Amino acid sequence: MTDPHEAERARIAAERARLRHESEVEEALEEAAADEAAGPRPRRTFRYPTDHLLAVLDDPAEGAAVVAAIVGLGVAPGDAEALSGDGADDRLDLLAKDSVVQRAMTAVRFMTMDQAPDFALYLAALRDGRAVVAVHAPDATLRGRVVEVLRARGAHFLNFYGRVATEEITRWRGDELPLPGWLRR
Repeated sequence: MTDPHEAERARIAAERARLRHESEVEEALEEAAADEAAGPRPRRTFRYPTDHLLAVLDDPAEGAAVVAAIVGLGVAPGDAEALSGDGADDRLDLLAKDSVVQRAMTAVRFMTMDQAPDFALYLAALRDGRAVVAVHAPDATLRGRVVEVLRARGAHFLNFYGRVATEEITRWRGDELPLPGWLRR
């Protein structure tokens, strides 16, 4: 024997589910509109620093002048950036959440090139109030000129992260930052 009210209860349950779904969609659209109205989010300069030079500047106020000098060499303005201040460590997110394939490739590069100590030191430098200069420099000739500008401006802990190898150009200079012993090289 079937309950005569079963069909009505099923119809009501389906209508409730539809309304709940519509409400969730409206909330998501409102949140997206609020996020968009709040302004652009900080862009990420790079994910994994392939073909990038990274260097530390002890005085973050020098960052803009150093970037301007690098751009003056012919580096595209979007290919050179000085990271410092609040949120800079988030922007230096070398294991950013991209696609699964991109995260896997980044993890493989990270592990096989033994760069954990380098990246930890760049993050520690940012948190210590310094700046990290990042320059996309795949051209070896231009990269050499960028290295000279960085050295002349007092940058240190300069490394180039190529596609298959990392080149240490200058070592850390000055007092060591607090890092766990297993991250020291």
